[in-house]
Amino acid sequence: MPKTPYLNDIVVAEALRGSTFTPPTLVYMGLFNGFLFVDHTMSGDFMAGGSEIVGMGYARQLATFATPASGGAITNTADLFFGFATSSWGVLQSFALFDALTGGNMLYFGTFVDSTRLISTNDAVRIKAGHCIITEA
Repeated sequence: MPKTPYLNDIVVAEALRGSTFTPPTLVYMGLFNGFLFVDHTMSGDFMAGGSEIVGMGYARQLATFATPASGGAITNTADLFFGFATSSWGVLQSFALFDALTGGNMLYFGTFVDSTRLISTNDAVRIKAGHCIITEA
């Protein structure tokens, strides 16, 4: 699963320069319309594509993770319930993990396996425990 340029810079600095990173105490999942990707330019990498859902009953959800398994994979330990859409959220295609409930820094991002799910008014969004799998590439 891709790391954001923000997190990648932290990992490289910690591994190769001895910098110290204090990990967030809480991590939140956000949902996006469109696909997220890292755009590589002459002036550096930045996140592009996709828009996080705003309003309409949506809020990022606290994500908790198990101890990593052999091979570096880690999964969510509890369901992530985003509630019921009070208006259409559109087609959910991507998700991201953040270090804050609002704003903050994006850490990891990915695409849903079923990237064509339209969330209409009164639809509920739930990601079951064990279904969000984060791996280091």
